[in-house]
Amino acid sequence: MDLRRMTIGGAGWTPGAPLGGSLPSLWLRADAGCCFTGAGSGAPTDGDPIQVWLSKDAGAYSFAQTTAAKKPTWTASNGDFNGRPTVTYDGVDDIMTYGAALTTETAGCLYVVFKRASIGTQHTLVSSADYTAALDLWSVRIDSTNDHEWYSLDSGINAIESSGTAVGTSAAQILMFESSGTAHRLEINGVEDALTVDAGVPAGKWFGDIANRDNVSVGGDHYNGGNTNPFHGNVAEVMLYDRVLTADELDQVDRYLANRYGLAI
Repeated sequence: MDLRRMTIGGAGWTPGAPLGGSLPSLWLRADAGCCFTGAGSGAPTDGDPIQVWLSKDAGAYSFAQTTAAKKPTWTASNGDFNGRPTVTYDGVDDIMTYGAALTTETAGCLYVVFKRASIGTQHTLVSSADYTAALDLWSVRIDSTNDHEWYSLDSGINAIESSGTAVGTSAAQILMFESSGTAHRLEINGVEDALTVDAGVPAGKWFGDIANRDNVSVGGDHYNGGNTNPFHGNVAEVMLYDRVLTADELDQVDRYLANRYGLAI
């Protein structure tokens, strides 16, 4: 990684984009300057519930939660992430949601840096859904047998793909999930993990392939009148690119994340 791309300025230091001028379309990072206890204001201290998680990309998207019991908390310095801050989800009902579909692209690349706190229960990392009906959902999650899983409902017809590597609780990891427009691919800490079709015809479906989405959420599915499959653990960073990254670009993002969070790739 080229350290000249970074600008360092204290505890809330802000690096340049991992790919220089090519910003992610969505870039969430758990910095103090991005997480707020109120509606866009109020610096959190360790353990505080957060109401707003503001993205660092050009769109400055405000992921929010106003219900007290559903607010994740802010961890100021997490030893599992190289002492960096994280957003901590309780696995009961915590979820942060942006109230619009956000992207209409049919190919792209999603990164999530996270660590689970428990196993054996389905945990959603990032999703986009129709909140009012049980017909349309796009979700990257961990299934009840602890495998990474992609799940979609498209007009009520489901499609599922899963990996063969169990996701435990011992270490943080970098998840990369992408669609070429016709097929999905998944990497864990920079190493590809083969996907198996479990149901339906995945066909590389991406956010824009699913109709009627009215939200994007981190930490659960904001879907069918409720919040389901809550994540239990910590999320440090989420990046969504509205295009397929080259092998060199994937390597550059992997190295940026590994360096920042002290993870091996």
